[in-house]
Amino acid sequence: MRRRIRSTAAALLALGLAAPAAASADLSLVTQWGGPGTGDGQFQVPNGVTADAAGNVYVVDQNGDRVEKFGANGAFQLAFGGPGTFNGPGHIGIDPQGDPLVVDEGNYRVVKYSPTGTRLTQYGAFGQNPGQFRSNPKGAAA
Repeated sequence: MRRRIRSTAAALLALGLAAPAAASADLSLVTQWGGPGTGDGQFQVPNGVTADAAGNVYVVDQNGDRVEKFGANGAFQLAFGGPGTFNGPGHIGIDPQGDPLVVDEGNYRVVKYSPTGTRLTQYGAFGQNPGQFRSNPKGAAA
């Protein structure tokens, strides 16, 4: 449990959603989103998380094969993907135009979406040729 709290705190600090606490201070929950489940704003296995320039937060639900978008205030906005769209999405980044890049590990590709969840293009596939991945892609940064 302590490790999960540290990981969550580190993620919030990286997103600028929480101020760093003094080393001797007790940590307390500032805010949270969602909970377990398959509905809007719920997660089966939340994995990747990132924020765009407007403060919207994108969370990859790896077992739900989808991405959920929340406003800067934490309110659920939309979900995209779903069974048959992804195969174990793991990570997400935002490109300079503000478009989410979803690492679809099980399908050996990175898929680019608009901020409204419209699929724009994909990069990569399984293989050994240029532009292909021989192993599952991991991580996304732009």
